[in-house]
Amino acid sequence: MTILTDAFLKSSKRQPGEFIYDAHNLVCRTGKKRHTWIIKTRTSSTTIGHYPMMSIATARAAAEERATRIEHGIPVTAAAPAKPGALLTLGNLIDRYEQARRKDGLKSLKQGMAVIRNGFREFAKIEMAAFTKGDMRAAHSGMSDGGRLANGNLFLRYTCAMFNWAIHEDLIETNWTKFVKRAKVKPRQRVLSMAELAAIWQASERLGPSTTSVNYGRMVRFLMLTGQRLDEAADLKHGAIVAGQWTQVENKADRRHELRLPALALAEVGMGTSPHQRVFGSSTGSKITNTMDQIKPLRAMAGVEDWTHHTLRHTMVTHLAEAGVPLEVTEALLNHKLGGVAGVYHHAKHGPAKQAALKQWADMIEAKVVENRRRA
Repeated sequence: MTILTDAFLKSSKRQPGEFIYDAHNLVCRTGKKRHTWIIKTRTSSTTIGHYPMMSIATARAAAEERATRIEHGIPVTAAAPAKPGALLTLGNLIDRYEQARRKDGLKSLKQGMAVIRNGFREFAKIEMAAFTKGDMRAAHSGMSDGGRLANGNLFLRYTCAMFNWAIHEDLIETNWTKFVKRAKVKPRQRVLSMAELAAIWQASERLGPSTTSVNYGRMVRFLMLTGQRLDEAADLKHGAIVAGQWTQVENKADRRHELRLPALALAEVGMGTSPHQRVFGSSTGSKITNTMDQIKPLRAMAGVEDWTHHTLRHTMVTHLAEAGVPLEVTEALLNHKLGGVAGVYHHAKHGPAKQAALKQWADMIEAKVVENRRRA
């Protein structure tokens, strides 16, 4: 008889088809992806569950209870093991995952849960025991419609993490994202010229008349000057900027990020009336969410069609690199972590260098905008 432990069962040395005996006639039959718990006697063999969905302690308790009933002459009825996911809907699973992850303090949780809920909005009432590979593919297809392949891949990434958590919690047996093929997305390579940037800047000043459109134009100019992500600017509140420094506590990188903003960027921020007020809020003060609808008229007005909000990020670091700003500084501006050995040993924040680079970039943009206005 072997004393079973989690480390023993998870060992790579376990071969499929082994029979490992424990106390009270409990046997573990090993498999490729999971192991089967069996209560084996001279006259019967009863499956009671699977590892790791059923823990060692639970399996031992079931075997001990069965042995006790037999010892006292109490009839034993073989009940089929409950199937993981029974009575648990996908919507319930999503709620439980969000609650569990919130306790971990995951900074990018808000974005991830929004993507998951959006992708599964038509599948929330399906019980996980009935959720199929076809359902997973249909949900992914819905997120990828219209050529938004990156959205589909992002949905798979967040969903994969949720299903892996659910398997670890013994809520489901299968991670269905493993059966969906990730799309190959071409890397973003578009870089705007200084003339195109100036055209977008001037067009953004003409947006209106609604508060939402005006504030969206301010946000585009702010993104152009800082090179930050759209969601980080859209969520920005006045309390996050103190004495000219923007401190990001929550962002996609899950890393604290500090930027000393140039005067041109601070002019777009303004003063605000409360620390909790959004810097670039909609007409109702909420987060601007219809950015795809807002960018279309801006492209037309600027006469520059082939660009996205993320293009502004690529554009800033490319022009700064060409102007001689070191790679480690531009990476720090983007809140990227350096790769390889540098990522392990390099911990400099580059505060003054980042400040100087943003000031240099603001001067470059302002000079081009002023030049365009003189020509007009």
